[in-house]
Amino acid sequence: MIKQQFDEEKEVEELTKLLEENHSKNQVAIIADLIYKKDSLFPILVYLSLKNQPIIPQRASWVLEEISKNRPKWITPFIEEMTEKLSTLEHNGTQRNVAKILARSPLSIKHLGGLLNTCFNWIQHRETAIAVRIPCMTIVHRISEIEPDIEAEFKELLYSFVETGSAGERSRAKLILNKMEQKYY
Repeated sequence: MIKQQFDEEKEVEELTKLLEENHSKNQVAIIADLIYKKDSLFPILVYLSLKNQPIIPQRASWVLEEISKNRPKWITPFIEEMTEKLSTLEHNGTQRNVAKILARSPLSIKHLGGLLNTCFNWIQHRETAIAVRIPCMTIVHRISEIEPDIEAEFKELLYSFVETGSAGERSRAKLILNKMEQKYY
């Protein structure tokens, strides 16, 4: 478990207090800057992102998603655990942030089946937030490049989004379908 990688409960408490203070893009930038300066806090941030709590994981995962854009290699040691825990995340914001990170990170082959099931289920269920379904489309597309057996079913699902999805879903579905078509030419 990630928590074993650090000893300082005080740092966990301090980072949690910062996450509780204010929920804004500015606060995300402040916390990210702190972690860039003190990278030993990064595993704590991952830990807080994957906890089963109502508010802190969503806020921590927002910071985590922001940091992973600028320091993608920092996330690599945590991909397996993030992949494994994705299906257990309760808050739409946490699901969205972790799915966005996984959509642009190396895939965990060990947990590929579970990741595929989680993402495919979330894509199919219209109750899942659009902001969660869109990065899941990218993840399933990446998995389909490794496991081509799922491509036909996935294409069928994408075509349904082209016809009846939101603007964001239509856009992502078209983008992925174009990429899938290009690989045959």
